[in-house]
Amino acid sequence: MRKARTWWSKLATAAAALLGAGAASAVTLAEDLASAVPVMDQVDAEWLGDMQAGDAERLAAPYAPDAVFVTPTGHVVIGREAIANLYRTGFANGSKVVRGGIHRDGAQPGGLGLVYEWGHGGATRRESDGHEATREGPYLTVWRREPTGTWMIIRNMAF
Repeated sequence: MRKARTWWSKLATAAAALLGAGAASAVTLAEDLASAVPVMDQVDAEWLGDMQAGDAERLAAPYAPDAVFVTPTGHVVIGREAIANLYRTGFANGSKVVRGGIHRDGAQPGGLGLVYEWGHGGATRRESDGHEATREGPYLTVWRREPTGTWMIIRNMAF
């Protein structure tokens, strides 16, 4: 059993080195979280206004070019432009977001320049016929510190 643990430990160390952990380790987990939280706060605070404005570009801007968005139905959308198109399609039917919000329940640094954010949120849309529909639920977002120091969303599973 000891040999297996040593082997796994060596493999994990090598994988971390290949993934850039050497560069990421210069920043502590606490520093990652401290630098990511203001970005998360800003994006979360702007989300409702961007939804109400129907601004797909602003909604997609925090996503990395290789980001993955998983919708509540399990549909997987890959890439910032595809995520913007997802929002555009949602706005094209004439519905309007009238209220909603995002509420973070927690955030945790994950190492390797990653921070995990989770919480719950929702949005109420008024359809063109006046009918209102609300969608609420949990979310999980993974943020990545880019080489420039900018934080971008790389994975998002939303309500």
